[in-house]
Amino acid sequence: MEHDIMVWLAGGLAARKFTGRYNHVGARSDNHEANGFILYLCGSVDEVAWRYRQYLSARVKAFIDWEANWKAIEALATALLEHRRLSARKARAIILEAYEEQLSPETREWRRELRAKFAELARKKRAERARSDNRAATKEQA
Repeated sequence: MEHDIMVWLAGGLAARKFTGRYNHVGARSDNHEANGFILYLCGSVDEVAWRYRQYLSARVKAFIDWEANWKAIEALATALLEHRRLSARKARAIILEAYEEQLSPETREWRRELRAKFAELARKKRAERARSDNRAATKEQA
């Protein structure tokens, strides 16, 4: 639930970082959702809820302010402005590509090699499982 609250807070805070001002109207719906869950978690104790919201907002702001994350946010925002809607798969790919671009060439190569090794292990595991299933099916028929 905390993660969801942070996601609701992130849009308004990212927009503020980009434009230099907080858009209360644009963030109204997200703030309403976040506040509802915060009050639920805090048992409607206003002082605790306010401090908890400040804490979560600070965490979100720190996340947004980290340069690697901000570049990924910008890449996703640019794609959304261009396409209006993106599938979760496409959004994830854009974010991962933005992170990947920030890596050194050596690290990118290491990651490619690691992915290839994992893909090969997964292929071998599937083949082994298929052989095992075939043996089991053969024994059942006998």
